[in-house]
Amino acid sequence: MGRKKKIKTIQQKEDYIIRRREQNKLNQENFRKRRKILNTIKLISSKLKEELKYKEELSNYLKNLGFNYFITLTTKNLTTYDNLKRDTDYLITSLSIDIQYDRMFYVIEKGKLGHLHIHILLKSNCNLNKLKKIVKWKWNKGFVDVKTIYSNTEDTKLENYIIKEVKLNSNNWLIW
Repeated sequence: MGRKKKIKTIQQKEDYIIRRREQNKLNQENFRKRRKILNTIKLISSKLKEELKYKEELSNYLKNLGFNYFITLTTKNLTTYDNLKRDTDYLITSLSIDIQYDRMFYVIEKGKLGHLHIHILLKSNCNLNKLKKIVKWKWNKGFVDVKTIYSNTEDTKLENYIIKEVKLNSNNWLIW
């Protein structure tokens, strides 16, 4: 059996054809959008994987350098990235006059409130108290915190914390 076919007028047939064309256009448009979104997701996913691999390799590299001091520097006043980078470079140059260090890594990042600050990893034979005095004397722009860290080849929490804002092609970090 089956359903009886409705007898359509010519106008109804034309309306049906127009409606089907519009539906097909809409379906094709939605298909293109869906395909574009899927391609974007694949691209973002591959970039994220690349970024994570880069951060993991950098973290392990930093861990293997055996830093023994962790320094955080802040500023009293808001400053620009370029000014802070210039001040940090000047600090590092002036520190090299007063203390000897084997390696240094620093990164400039934004805090929760948008203030820029600096994290420094330092490998030096200098005494902790002497290092604190010198850094506080040289960095008169804000808060200074100097801590001793101990290398544990397994744990990269500190390194991961420091490089959390480091991106694959960013210029907000430097190894000396």
